[in-house]
Amino acid sequence: MKYIFITLFILFNLSLLNSQTIVSTQPELRNVVLEEYTGINCVNCPQGHLLAENVAKKFPGRVSIINIHQGHYAIPNSGDPDFRTKWGDDLANLFSVNSYPSATINRMKYNGNALINRGDYLSFSMDSVLNGSFSPVNIAAKTKWNETTQEIEIYVEIYFTSSVPNQPKLNIIFLESGIPGYQTGAPSLPYIHNHILRDMITGQWGEDLENYSEGSFFSKTYKFKPDSEWNLDSSAFAIFISQSDKKNIYTGIEIHSLTPNLVINSQSNAIGVISQSNPFRKVYSIKNQSENNITINLKTRKSERTPDDWLIKVENDESEFLLLPGNSKELEIRLEQGPTKGIGDAIIEFTEKDNPKHPCYSFQMIAISSELDYIEVNDGSKPTEIFSEITPQFVSIDYELFKEVKSEMNALHIVMWNTGTGNELTAENATIIDGLLNKSIRVLFNGSVAIPKLVISEPNHQLLSTLGFTYVTGSDIIANAYNLIGVTGDPIGDGININAITRTNLGSFLEPMTITNNKIAFPVFIAEGSNKVISVRSVTSNSKAVYLSFFLDAITDNDLKKQLLVKCIKWLDETNEVDNWENNDEQIIVYPNPANGAFYLYNSGFQKFIDFALYDYKGNVYKILAQTNDSNFYYFSTENLVSGNYFLVVNSEQGRIIKNIIILK
Repeated sequence: MKYIFITLFILFNLSLLNSQTIVSTQPELRNVVLEEYTGINCVNCPQGHLLAENVAKKFPGRVSIINIHQGHYAIPNSGDPDFRTKWGDDLANLFSVNSYPSATINRMKYNGNALINRGDYLSFSMDSVLNGSFSPVNIAAKTKWNETTQEIEIYVEIYFTSSVPNQPKLNIIFLESGIPGYQTGAPSLPYIHNHILRDMITGQWGEDLENYSEGSFFSKTYKFKPDSEWNLDSSAFAIFISQSDKKNIYTGIEIHSLTPNLVINSQSNAIGVISQSNPFRKVYSIKNQSENNITINLKTRKSERTPDDWLIKVENDESEFLLLPGNSKELEIRLEQGPTKGIGDAIIEFTEKDNPKHPCYSFQMIAISSELDYIEVNDGSKPTEIFSEITPQFVSIDYELFKEVKSEMNALHIVMWNTGTGNELTAENATIIDGLLNKSIRVLFNGSVAIPKLVISEPNHQLLSTLGFTYVTGSDIIANAYNLIGVTGDPIGDGININAITRTNLGSFLEPMTITNNKIAFPVFIAEGSNKVISVRSVTSNSKAVYLSFFLDAITDNDLKKQLLVKCIKWLDETNEVDNWENNDEQIIVYPNPANGAFYLYNSGFQKFIDFALYDYKGNVYKILAQTNDSNFYYFSTENLVSGNYFLVVNSEQGRIIKNIIILK
C-alpha cells in the first residue's frame, strides 16, 4: 500500500509538472515592479518618468513601470485627459504618498520607507532587486484576442521554485501607453504618457493563490474587455505576485496586451554615429512564430529633427512580404547622411496586414553626425531653444545618447551641458566632463545646481580641481529676485547686468561659488549687494569652461539672453587669452584675493621692485599707489577701482612679475 501511495504521488506530481507549458521550473532572477505616483500638473514628474524609463532601459525585460495618476496633481484642467482610477487613492494611502513623483520598488522598504524619491529609482532597483537575487516564484503569460466577444484572454502560469511564508496574491494590471496630452514641466507638448494604470483585473490587492509550497503550479485564463477608447496597440499587462500584506512583491513580468505573432531581434533603439561616407546600418531579423501565413507591411519614416537631405534605404526596397509559419527574414535598413550634419532618426514599423488588432512593431535608429563641432547635452532637461537662434550648429542630444556615441565624436569643440533647473551633476557626469576638458573640448554649464550637488556628493572630485572653484554648503542667496552684476573687464560679464532672474523662473535658489584657484578661475557675475560669485569661467591646462550657476531660460529678456550666450560662445571659441599670463613667481604673494577695499603684496624673495602697474582684462592701465614700510611689504588701495579681473605687473631687478587679482566691491 505504501508503494502504491508513493507511485501515485510521483505520478500526480509528474502530471502537474507536465501541465506546465510556458513557465520555467528553474529558479529565475527577481524582476522589478516600479509603481510611480504622478500627475499631469506635477512639474517634476517628467523627470521622474525619464528616470524610471532609464531603469527599464538598463535592465531590458526585467522592469515593469506602473504610472499611478493620483492626488491633487492628477486633477485635470478643463479639456485635459483624466488618468485617475478608482484604484489609485487606496494604493497611495497604503504608502502614505505625500510627494510627487515618488515610487515604490517591489513595495519594499528603502532606508525604512517603501516610498522613494526619483533620484533613488535606479540605485534601489539595483541594490534591492536587480543584484542577482532569485525569486521564489516564476510567472509566464500569453494573450489572445477574441473577436466574437471583443475580449482579451490572458492565460497565466505560475510555478513556485521554493516555498513562501505567507499566502501570495496574483495581480494583473492593464496599462496603456502612447497617449498624447498635457503635462506640466514637459520638454514639449503634447506630452506622451506611458504605463498608465487603467484597470486592476484581479482587484485592488490581487487574487489569492492557495498552493504556494515548493513545486506548486497554478494556471488560469482571465477574460478582460478593454474600453473601446483604449489603444491596444500601445498597451500591456503588468503581472506580479505580492505577499498577503500587500507590501512586498516577489517578482513581476510585463507582456503586450496581444501576444505577438512575430519575433524581431531588436529589443531596443539602435544608436550610432553617421557621416556622408559612413551610413548607419541595422539588420532586423523577423520570424513568424504563429501557425498561419502572415503578410507583413514595412514602413519607414524620418523624425522631424532629421535633416531633409538624409535618406532611409531598405535592402531590396521590400515594403510588403509574406512569411510562412516558422520562417524568418532579414532586412538591412540604412540611414544615410546628406551634406547637413546633425541628429536624425529612422522609424521602422512592421505590421501584420490582415491582423489590425495585433501590435505594430516599431523600432528607432538614432544616428548623430560624428563630425559635429557643437552639441548640447541634455541631462534630463528640455533643450535650450535659444541655441538654434544663435547658431544652427548646435545639436541637442540627451545624456544617455551622448554616453553611447561620445567616444566616436572626434570633431567636438564646444559642449553645452544642460542641467536645467534641478538636475544634479553626478560623479559619472563629472568624470565625463573632466574627460572632455582633458581632450581640449570647451564646456558651457547651463543650469542651477550642478556643482553644488556634485560638491555635496563628491567633494573631492577631480573636476572641481580642474575648474578651480567649488560651492560652500549653506551659502545660498535667498531672495525674491536676483540682480546679477557682470564683472568689469571680464570678457563675458563686462557690460551685462541681469535684473530679471527670479526664483519662479529659476526653479531653485542661486548657488554662490568660491574660487579655490585664482590662477585658473575668474568671476563672471556677482550677486548685487553681496559680492558673492554666481558665475565662473575657468582656463584649464587643456581647455576652457564657463559655469553660469543658473539656467539661461531663467532670463526673461530674450535679447539679453542672446547677448550673454554669444559672449560665452565667443570666449570659449577664442584661443589667445590674457588669462594665460603666468603668475610666474611663487615667492610673490598677493592677498586677500579676491580683494575688496585693498590688497597686499608680500615679497618673500626680497627682490628689489622698480615700479607697479595695474591692467584690466582689456589692457587698460590704472595708476596705483604702493605704500610700504620696508622693501618686501606693500599696500594698495582699490578705492577708485570697480569690480573686475586685473593684472598687477611688477618690474623688478630680476625681471617682470605678473599677478592676477580679482576685485569684488
